[in-house]
Amino acid sequence: MKLALLFLLNLISYSVVFAQVTLYYQDFEGIDFDTYTLYDGSSTSVSFNQSSDNYILRDLPNNVPVGNTISGFTGNVIALEDTDDAGFFGDPFIRTNTFSISGYSDITIEITFAAGSGADGSIYETSDFLDVDYRIDGGGGWQQAHRLEGSASGKFWYDAASDGITETGDDINVDQNAQVFAQSFSVSGSFMELRITMGSRGDDEEMMFDDIHVQAIIPCTEPVIASFTSDADSICAGDSVTLEVAGTLNDATAWHLYSSNCGTISVANTTSGSFTVAPTTSTTYFVRGEDGTGCLDESSMTCLSTPIFVRSLPAVSLSGLPNFCNNDSIQTNMGGATPSGGVYSGPGVTDDGNGMTFSFNPPIAGPGVHSVSYLYADANGCNNSTSDSIEITLNPTASLVTTSNYCIDAGPQISNGGTPAGGTYSGIGITDFGDGINFSFEPDALGVGFHQVWYTFSDSLGCDATDTSVFEIFGLPAIDAGSDVSLCEGDSAILSGSGAVSFSWDNGVIDNNPFEPTIGTSQFVLTGTDTNGCSNTDTILVFVDTIPNVYAGMDQSFCQNDSIVLSASNADTYAWDNGVLDGIPFTQAVGTTTYSVIGTNLSGCSNTDHIEVTVFALPDTSITLAAGSATANDTNATYQWINCTTGVLVPGETSQSLSNYSGYFALVVSQNGCQDTSSCFLLSTVDVLSSVIDDVRIYPNPSKGQFFIDLGAETEGALLIMDSMGKHVVSCRLQGQICKVSLPNATSGIYFFKIEKMGVFYQKTIVFE
Repeated sequence: MKLALLFLLNLISYSVVFAQVTLYYQDFEGIDFDTYTLYDGSSTSVSFNQSSDNYILRDLPNNVPVGNTISGFTGNVIALEDTDDAGFFGDPFIRTNTFSISGYSDITIEITFAAGSGADGSIYETSDFLDVDYRIDGGGGWQQAHRLEGSASGKFWYDAASDGITETGDDINVDQNAQVFAQSFSVSGSFMELRITMGSRGDDEEMMFDDIHVQAIIPCTEPVIASFTSDADSICAGDSVTLEVAGTLNDATAWHLYSSNCGTISVANTTSGSFTVAPTTSTTYFVRGEDGTGCLDESSMTCLSTPIFVRSLPAVSLSGLPNFCNNDSIQTNMGGATPSGGVYSGPGVTDDGNGMTFSFNPPIAGPGVHSVSYLYADANGCNNSTSDSIEITLNPTASLVTTSNYCIDAGPQISNGGTPAGGTYSGIGITDFGDGINFSFEPDALGVGFHQVWYTFSDSLGCDATDTSVFEIFGLPAIDAGSDVSLCEGDSAILSGSGAVSFSWDNGVIDNNPFEPTIGTSQFVLTGTDTNGCSNTDTILVFVDTIPNVYAGMDQSFCQNDSIVLSASNADTYAWDNGVLDGIPFTQAVGTTTYSVIGTNLSGCSNTDHIEVTVFALPDTSITLAAGSATANDTNATYQWINCTTGVLVPGETSQSLSNYSGYFALVVSQNGCQDTSSCFLLSTVDVLSSVIDDVRIYPNPSKGQFFIDLGAETEGALLIMDSMGKHVVSCRLQGQICKVSLPNATSGIYFFKIEKMGVFYQKTIVFE
């Protein structure tokens, strides 16, 4: 057996139609049913659309192999088919999910059913059936909603009386034409579920069903109108009035307003109960509540009505208003409307408040045609208005091209620039020529500052226009050429003006650029021009003095330690380099030095000169002593030996060496015009060297260039120091007990100290580190 069954478990949102609410509906068109389970009353369940011997099928009616054509279905149906003529195992059934019935008490359950019998119409048995049962809140027993079954006569019957007995006079015979069967029940609960059971225990039985529909029946309540009023029982034509409905709509959806008669000419509808209407003639309005769905029978309901009386408007008139130019002054005491007692309004209009006149301001209204309205209210409070036009002619356009600005020294000026030609010029200090074109003025008479000139032109209609221009008289700039300048011959001068933006000098001078003025006093004139193009002048004197011929003197030569005095001439003040002061003695180190002097006169002009000063070193007076002789170490000089004991020159002894003498001697050495005398020394034909002077000590030894000689007591002596080659290094006199000797420039090595004390010589070897 093939059994086809499908239903939708989803809860579908209901809509209000004919006062019934859909609680559950299944048309078996979706794909959701393919996954549902078919129960057959045994412990085993099978899926829909199974391919085994016994199954159910969801398909189009014409695809089911029935004996005659099925009609009355749309889309898919659920078909039960026994393909092997052996009957179905158990009674299959399906059960819906629960759906809400909360708040509803009257329920209708519908099903569409057809039986595709054979050609003779007698193929059904009493064991063939379809039951639709329901259960409330998931408890208690299942209650029958529909019963369809076969009979011994071979027909299929619907239990219309729902009494469990079919094939009686109250039942309906079912054939291949689909029929909708409905049963209503009074229920109480929160949710409901359905069970659809099918039976087929013989062969060749085909039945099919579609469209399970559960609805709730809702009673409708007519609206109640307490009152229907208006905010005015009479109005003026064109006014509006508000109509108010007080009451309860109940199952009606809106209040509907009609004119003439109840339900004839519809005016408006609203849920608020408030209507605004503007009748042009006296009208009676009617109102009632309606639902528009058929739940309420509006034709049997009564309307409430209210009349509105419409009054005619008063007749008013206004004409003959004059026209004006755009720049005319305010016009007063205008009017002429009838009847009096109204109010004037419009662009540029100001009502005088006396019911008769108004004032008019043409510039406020502006060019063009303007409507002046007159509003009048009669004794009934009805208003009416009329209007007349005033044309404002645009004044001609006058233009005055911006007048140039002038410097106060510009002289008398003739100017123009007003268009169209034919107007007049005016203003303080302005003189119109009377030709409609030119005017004149004098800048110095007007003075520094801003000045205004007006140009007025009138057209043929008497409308005029004025334009104005402002020009400025500029003062002259305060030019400053600077303070007078004193310069020296050959100096460059830079003249720079201030007080303007551009400058021009006479005599070929360029502002802020150097030039060389001539000797003497010269005058330069500066012309400065400011941003306004105004110019002024200033002068400056430039004095140029000659350069002094400074003379430093002839080059000079001096000996070492000589006092030197440098003195320049031909100027007023002198400045020497190297720290030399003019006319003040100083000494110079050995060598040639160039001294420069700057001499400045009273004008501040300076010049320089220089002098070379050569200082020769004193000749070398060192002597090398040998047994019985003394030799000057300086080989390029002249010599004179002196007897220190007598202070007399040794006659004839002018050679470099002195020998064969005994006693104290000194040597005068001359070289480069300079001479020096050595210290006295002891010369003996026999060199007495003694190391027996026990009380003479030299320390420290070794030394770093500084040592002390202890003579043992207060006395005098002489010291001669020679290097390891026997060359004389230094000689000096010793006085006192302890003498300090420093040789900072001596090189490291061995030195011989020869000391004379009281005619006895002492020699010591000293090491310099």
